[in-house]
Amino acid sequence: MRSARLFVLACLLAACASNTAQIEDDAIDREPSPSVSSQELPATPVAIVEPTGVALETFERSPSALTVDLEYDDLFMESVLAGPDGAELVVYDDYDNEFVLTIPSGALDQDEVITMTPLFGIDGLPLSQGSVGAVLIEPEGLWYDIPATLTFNPAEPADLDEGSVEIGFSFDADGSEFHLYPSDAEGQAGLGGLLFSPARGSGSRAFRIRENRGYGVGRGTTAGAAAQLRNQPSRLRSQANQVRAARGIDELAPLVLVSDLTDSLARLGERAASSGASSWEAFSEQFADLAELGSERDMTPQERAEFEKTASEIALNAAVLLERAISRCQEDRGEFERARHLLDKLVNGRSDIHQVLRDQIGRLKGSGYLADLQAQARRCVDQAWQVSGRAGPLSFRGTICGPLEASFQLVGAGGDYSGIYRFAGDGTFTYRGAGSGYRINGSGTYEIAPASGSSDSALLNIQEAGATACGDKCVGGGGNPAVLTISRADPAICTR
Repeated sequence: MRSARLFVLACLLAACASNTAQIEDDAIDREPSPSVSSQELPATPVAIVEPTGVALETFERSPSALTVDLEYDDLFMESVLAGPDGAELVVYDDYDNEFVLTIPSGALDQDEVITMTPLFGIDGLPLSQGSVGAVLIEPEGLWYDIPATLTFNPAEPADLDEGSVEIGFSFDADGSEFHLYPSDAEGQAGLGGLLFSPARGSGSRAFRIRENRGYGVGRGTTAGAAAQLRNQPSRLRSQANQVRAARGIDELAPLVLVSDLTDSLARLGERAASSGASSWEAFSEQFADLAELGSERDMTPQERAEFEKTASEIALNAAVLLERAISRCQEDRGEFERARHLLDKLVNGRSDIHQVLRDQIGRLKGSGYLADLQAQARRCVDQAWQVSGRAGPLSFRGTICGPLEASFQLVGAGGDYSGIYRFAGDGTFTYRGAGSGYRINGSGTYEIAPASGSSDSALLNIQEAGATACGDKCVGGGGNPAVLTISRADPAICTR
């Protein structure tokens, strides 16, 4: 059970939401992230041979991804408000294993509440000696432009049996999409260059991660790890990472006889060409797969040619999405905001994949194409507003780019709590936040009213939760809206 202190704080936070707010208990049902579409694909063929003189372990195999049963230890959950300057988050599990997430500067372009929840146990793991430690990083599917590093420091050094290996793995929050994942052992070089060479009997391990999901370290026989290679996850990038993990272990590397990179890139290119710029969600999946597949540094000429071909298809899709969103900037502010963020990353981003797409767009559309789109986008942002104020224990801040009817995001923080509040532009908002050992999320309604006698300021009224949600712990006793101040700002803050 949560402590009384946590419940009181959660109730205070609920003052900024309708009675749909939920304080999540220890048994959280985690569903796959709706922001990321897996777009299931047939498994990429990978040639695998039996280990010489060793029979593969006989756990259940599947032509698709393995699903494992997860038991989360939410009392050990921790959170941090991370932004463009980066952040670090540390959690411990019930066995005193330490997990350290290091988010570098430039990895995020806006504030996000990052949470890490350790696992108490995993059932169905295809490794005979089980999990050494695992953690879920949320919000699931959040992308880092510059890879973050997750370091696992075990409470006790590894003690592996003869013929066993220690290997990283990854999974979705609901236990699906389990696959092997490359990791570096303590003292080995190559984390930034993707030279993954896990060693047996190592201590600390480091994961280079581009997106939030579950990550862990397990131990088992070589045969068991080899058998897992036949359980192919649906995402192309997950398939590639599973093969890389196998290649990084001396005993498994000979079992992967055929590189699947050319085939995977070709299939990604075909998908990008057939789906076109159908949606931002489809483009996000294409972008993520290209980034992971393209991180292979030692490509053959054939692989490099296929990568460039696929990158050009995805670059064309990006151009179509940008043109469509900017041309309709007044009709669909939400789509325009997505386009504005992508455009800024293509022009100024330090991510290797953004540089690849920038070069491809320049080749296909001309060197001045992105600059022209930027000029058009600036004309769409002819006004900007700063939002600030307090509501009970929380201090809020944020920016509205465009008219007051536009969608926008605020950060609310107080005590050990931080939350992201997303206002849809239609009078409704949602939020998710967390503190030490607890989380809270929900939705509510809001309205923006002009301030008396001024065209340069307004008031943001956030409707409080009723007494049924937090009783007499609500700010103002329940029923009263929280009021924040909106002040006109220089539009340049939205376009620089």
